[in-house]
Amino acid sequence: MIISERRGRKSGEIRFDIQRFRNKWSLAKEGKPLPKNRNSLAEFGSFWKYKLSVESLPSSHILDSRHFDETLQRLKILKKWQYFRNSDVPFEEAWEIFVKGLQKIVPLYNELRKYSLLKFKSIPEDILKEIWETPFKSPQTVMSVCKLFMFIWGQTLAFDSQIRENIPFAFGDNHAYAYTLEKWQNIMGKYSDYLNSRRDIKESFDNLALQEYGNDKIVPYGRFFDFWYWAE
Repeated sequence: MIISERRGRKSGEIRFDIQRFRNKWSLAKEGKPLPKNRNSLAEFGSFWKYKLSVESLPSSHILDSRHFDETLQRLKILKKWQYFRNSDVPFEEAWEIFVKGLQKIVPLYNELRKYSLLKFKSIPEDILKEIWETPFKSPQTVMSVCKLFMFIWGQTLAFDSQIRENIPFAFGDNHAYAYTLEKWQNIMGKYSDYLNSRRDIKESFDNLALQEYGNDKIVPYGRFFDFWYWAE
């Protein structure tokens, strides 16, 4: 049975079909219906494999002093992912803001990375609050935080315009500037509850992570949900 993501949004319920998700993923790997889908999977996959290689040891992470510069270079892919679109400053200045933001949240990231979407509601409030208030882009929107953290953490959706249009629970003012920390937490908390209640989806995501990235211990659950709404 085909399940409409848009109908799910109107009903305020998460609608997810495992087989359709896997079909979307397989088609995207073939560049169907658009080549950008294949590129998206490859680009995120490359970064995620790098993260896994670095963070296979508990004492090592992608923003630590040994890996920060390489991580920055790899995160330049975000420019292609339109992260810096609509910045109100030239790219060179925007990049400087971005780097300073990452430098500021290094210890916060080291704590946040210990939590998956399954344990989202256990994340200390002060960690999320400080991350949310850290400028990564000018102007700052929900996407400024979430697309970055979808890459480096993997446990949130990107919340760019297409995702916000299609996810459930996003009623009221759905503009990027309208998202508060509380609104984002509320939405991601619902995804956490949903994933915890659907063992079949969790196992499917774990299997896909093992298949694509060779590791099912750190699974990008948020990225997988994001793909469900994003893929054409």
